[in-house]
Amino acid sequence: MFVVRSLPLPRGLSSTFRRAGARLFRTVRVVHYRVTRASCAHLHEVVMPTPTSSLRTLLVAAPFTFAALLAPRALAQTNDPLAPSDPPPTDSAPAETTPTEPDPSGIENPWLEAPASEDDATIASSDAASAPSVDTTAASAATTSDEPTEEPAPLPPGTFEVGELRLRLESEARARLEARTAPFLPTSTGAITRGEAALFVESRIRLGLDAQWRQLRVYVQAQDARNFGTILPGQAAGPSTDFHQGFFEVRGDAGYVRLGRQEYVLGGERFIGPLAWLAAARSFDGLRLHGDFGRFQPDVFVSWTRAQGAVTDASGNTRDSEGDFLGVLALTTRLESLTVEPYVIYRHVAPNGAAPTSQRDVVHLGARVNGKTGPWIYELEAALQTGRMRDDRYGATGDAEAILAGAAIADVGYEIGGAAGLSLLLGGAYGTGASADGKIDELDNFFPTNHLFYGYADLHGLRNTIDARLRVQLAPSSVPLKLWVDAHLLALADPGARWSNAGGATLGANPSNDDRITGGELDLEVRWTPIERFTVWGGYALFLPGPAVEALAAPGDDRATDPTHWLYVMAGVAL
Repeated sequence: MFVVRSLPLPRGLSSTFRRAGARLFRTVRVVHYRVTRASCAHLHEVVMPTPTSSLRTLLVAAPFTFAALLAPRALAQTNDPLAPSDPPPTDSAPAETTPTEPDPSGIENPWLEAPASEDDATIASSDAASAPSVDTTAASAATTSDEPTEEPAPLPPGTFEVGELRLRLESEARARLEARTAPFLPTSTGAITRGEAALFVESRIRLGLDAQWRQLRVYVQAQDARNFGTILPGQAAGPSTDFHQGFFEVRGDAGYVRLGRQEYVLGGERFIGPLAWLAAARSFDGLRLHGDFGRFQPDVFVSWTRAQGAVTDASGNTRDSEGDFLGVLALTTRLESLTVEPYVIYRHVAPNGAAPTSQRDVVHLGARVNGKTGPWIYELEAALQTGRMRDDRYGATGDAEAILAGAAIADVGYEIGGAAGLSLLLGGAYGTGASADGKIDELDNFFPTNHLFYGYADLHGLRNTIDARLRVQLAPSSVPLKLWVDAHLLALADPGARWSNAGGATLGANPSNDDRITGGELDLEVRWTPIERFTVWGGYALFLPGPAVEALAAPGDDRATDPTHWLYVMAGVAL
């Protein structure tokens, strides 16, 4: 948005002439933007390829997307010293409006408050950017009236300008107390292992600086994430303090290019998300190319998730490993009440310390549809995974084994409304497990935010899982309070395959098991915002083990089927 107060106008001009000049510059700005947009229209097909291959497609598409993002601005450069220097309107929120702040808790309602990326701007803002140009004659005539002087919009909190440089300071602090009884622990034997009651406080503090100048942006976010008491008083912060994000960005009329450490969100976070629930959260080292053509938004993301290094196997042989890679190619189409997002994920897992001789290449073909029609809310997602893997990359003489896995998700909700803001939601999810005959493999859950979907006790992810859930939500309009209750029925897609928790650790495995039901879970969540930007959360989860847990327990283990209770209280401020 054009900022009138940043123009170098002489002090002697009257306020009336200032208003006329400002409106004239706005008119020139809109015309300039529309001409620039038209000049690069022929590039649109280049940066929106059909996702038909994996990493090769990503790398081939990258330079064309880069050119499409930057060419419009290059074509629009001018030598006119009076031309406005700030960028033209885009689909993102205007700079003069207060941006939407992230919830300090890291929990979002997966139906009514589905996690959204920073690029999920409204279609209305895009339409406004391409609206007809302002009538300069009418604008000049309007300045002769006796209307009050229009004051420029105030800057958002924490934002200030130095010439053309805009700086925004960000801060976040939160603390969460968690208590859990009889937790399920990772096992290496396949038998259920239960632990003792656990109590801890998790803390996260963040400081960020967002600097923007014309087409350029630099964002830095420092973070300290730890449990209370892990660093003794008087000691240094240690490894708990680091940079969570740090990247630079080059913007054009049709999108941006971003390089560095950054959070990345794909769809509803079922396969790739920032995992904001954890104190340390998750970010990626990589390159992102994002296009913005109104309703169509192509996206290319490439990340190096594990660096090169030497790997030593059980025989003492040491070899170099190329590291792990992740690539995403997505195309988001936003309609009036519907969003369609087909995407491709490619993941290469090289030999590492945990598996020094294995290699895995996974190609994930997925599509997600979500939207709202009247009181109905819905989300559908399906995925098919294929690829190759081998246990002995260095000594194998035959072909690698083929990968075949899949997933399906369906959520439907209905807003009843009223003074209590009542909503009912019903959903289900299915992810394959490794079958005994080897024909079906365990789903690769990649880098998800599983805490949002499969029970707050975090005993299930999408791997080898069947989840049926019912939600009742209350959001009274008279008080800043939201409450929802979830009921889950959880089972193993393949009873002979392993049961893993939200983080992917094995909780139990028995190839001879034929019981599917791992248990039922009841979750309660409350959010209260007594003061703007200050939120208090509370939650409780009860997991009742089912027959599959008993079948996976060691003989004579009476604790295996004990219920698990989980309780937390959290408070956070985000500025």
